[in-house]
Amino acid sequence: MLMLSHKIVLVVKDWVYYSPIFGRIVRLLDFITISNKIEENLENIQVLIDKGYSIMIFPEGKRSDNEELGRFHKGAFLIAEKLQLEITPILLHGYGNAIRKNDFLIKKSILSYKVLPRISYNDTEFGVGYRNRGKEIKRYFSKELSEFTKERKDANYLYGNIQANIDYKGSIIEWYYTVKWRLEKNNYTYYDSLIPSNAKVYDLGCGYGFLSCFLYLKSKSREIIGIDYDSDKIDIAKNYFMFKDEKKINFFNENIVDFRLESPDVILLNDVLHYLNKDSQLKVLHHCLSNLNENGLIFIREGEKENKKHLFTKFTEFLSTKIFKFNKTEGSLNFITSLTISDLANKYDFKMEEISHSQITSNKLFILKK
Repeated sequence: MLMLSHKIVLVVKDWVYYSPIFGRIVRLLDFITISNKIEENLENIQVLIDKGYSIMIFPEGKRSDNEELGRFHKGAFLIAEKLQLEITPILLHGYGNAIRKNDFLIKKSILSYKVLPRISYNDTEFGVGYRNRGKEIKRYFSKELSEFTKERKDANYLYGNIQANIDYKGSIIEWYYTVKWRLEKNNYTYYDSLIPSNAKVYDLGCGYGFLSCFLYLKSKSREIIGIDYDSDKIDIAKNYFMFKDEKKINFFNENIVDFRLESPDVILLNDVLHYLNKDSQLKVLHHCLSNLNENGLIFIREGEKENKKHLFTKFTEFLSTKIFKFNKTEGSLNFITSLTISDLANKYDFKMEEISHSQITSNKLFILKK
């Protein structure tokens, strides 16, 4: 922020101002301490303003623990009112993710800022008096930051967040994640665009939980339940450090054939049905269709065995299960047909949309809506 101009003076806390390491530099730069109260610094601030300096204040006064906007202190609004100064709000995104409070390591993150229109000291749209203006500007700031966060928190931004949880889990998993994300990030974004921000989502056959994590990070109002019978993958998903205190995202090591759904709004069945025999496939699908909440969605992605590209799909699954062994299977693979899914959709009176999901394989996405 200081690189924006050489004529910026910061308002800092006492520990910064009197730091034995860099406090002397801070004082030489005429940074302002809050120890003497803002009211007692107005004269010094006016001298700096007359010399062409701008005063930069972080109105929360401290770093957030969770990247959520905190309470605004009155100092900035008092200065603006008393000295008749304009306020230029600046939104920051990604900084708290790059290095969280009390962390010692910087992790990969995309950093963004946005400068909002200036607010005049006598603009009554934000109320009269610095106390009221502080509250209204905080409300305005929160709204704009929320929209800016939605804009910036895309698949490219979240890549590093999830990657940090699998670092040092083994080179094969790290490589798998890189490849998987490159192939899936647009699909993840598409799912997110269709799934309500407060939905209860079951990710059946979640694997390492990459999609589950993405959907939760896009909206923490969602409840995410990931299910997979591969205990090794679930052990890794359960130990993602970024979710250790979160209660609305959980992973369970269970067989999806026997797992009981509880009022799901959204069910994801991505590349999982072909690992089941035909009877188990139908059992899972009947259970999903009969338990989905009203207006709910079911996403089924499968290789369609009657598709002319299916040979390559079978080859990739052979590599996945027999050569690289990313996915465990106890028997033969049983790919489903579009007719089977459409018949079930008609039986339960669901609307169905069918989308080709690959240019080189027979993968198709079936979206069923109740």
